Amino acid sequence: MATVLCPECKMDVEPEEFCQECGYEFTEADLAGGAAGGKYAGYKVGVILSVEAMKDKKYKALTVDVGADEPVAIVTNAKHAEEGERVVVATIGAVVPAGADPEEATTVAKASVGGRASHGMLCDGVMLGWKGGANGVAVKLGEDFPIGGPPPDAKPAKAGS
Repeated sequence: MATVLCPECKMDVEPEEFCQECGYEFTEADLAGGAAGGKYAGYKVGVILSVEAMKDKKYKALTVDVGADEPVAIVTNAKHAEEGERVVVATIGAVVPAGADPEEATTVAKASVGGRASHGMLCDGVMLGWKGGANGVAVKLGEDFPIGGPPPDAKPAKAGS
């Protein structure tokens, strides 16, 4: 059975009304964004652990913690990706843009970008289906969005809300 990441205790648990580990009451957004499926299946809130300039200056190699056992390597052309920022990552298997028909959209796969392995991509607001999100500008979230959790359904009023 598929599991979801509890935003309270960070444990992978079966998708029920309450977390079996800590008693957290799941919201619809928690369950929709987890491994159980939904519009944001495969999308995770992550924090950038490291940023490395690449030989081809239009790219940066990132290491991002998305709540998995190991951080993921992502190559991006996002100009303003900085260490410590919370971002939304479309992981391998995610359908881009979010909620699109998989037959007419792109499924994220491991790729080689600028000679480096990339295991996902940073998301902009357009990819997430948000109103007011800028195309090509990576979404940045506040610390109140748990690492490994699903992205919010709409653009937050301001970072951290």
